[in-house]
Amino acid sequence: RLDDRRLVVDELTASFWGGDAEIQALLDARRRLPFMALAVDLRRIDPTRLGEWLDLAPVVQGSADLYLEATAAGSSLRELVRSLLGRIDVTLRDGRLAVAAGIELREALRAPSDRANGVPPDGGEELTAGAEPIPLDRLTGSFQVKRGIASSDSVQLALDGVEGRLVGEIDLLIWAADLKLELGRRQATEDGAVVLQLVGPLDRPQVRLQQPQPQPSPGMPDPP
Repeated sequence: RLDDRRLVVDELTASFWGGDAEIQALLDARRRLPFMALAVDLRRIDPTRLGEWLDLAPVVQGSADLYLEATAAGSSLRELVRSLLGRIDVTLRDGRLAVAAGIELREALRAPSDRANGVPPDGGEELTAGAEPIPLDRLTGSFQVKRGIASSDSVQLALDGVEGRLVGEIDLLIWAADLKLELGRRQATEDGAVVLQLVGPLDRPQVRLQQPQPQPSPGMPDPP
């Protein structure tokens, strides 16, 4: 309903991206700075279709639940995005993770740390839809949104039976990310985590695979 430059959406239900949506919203233009409050609950959506709508790289496939709760104030879209404050909750089960061609993530999770995988530290691969996806058994956690930046250190996941977490941030204003997927090793004797880093614009991010450096065996001289 609209009343004296104040728009209120008490409850709007619809179908989006193969799932169900429930939306509540408030836009108050009577204030010195227009104020917005938004709550969006998405259930069983297809993240690939959502990604296409947002012009995102094809990263995750499956069925996802997303909950967004945010407030903002500003006289322009830029001001509204930069003032965003809230949170994003995400849950995905029995999904798949698309990995760029040339990133041997499966091999890195099971191989000794001194085996060469991935790309050089100064290189990167673009995510492509043609890369073979890896089973993403579970992903759940939250991003805190503050001043238009969504950050998290608590998104937990299991990738092809390996536990890990997603950390980093997404700048919603410039539409860019600096995220790290930190994964354990399949072999308990292997030290350190395998890190898959995603950096740059969300529509064409660069992906790098980092592995811990091998430790010299006891009694063996260090390599020259």
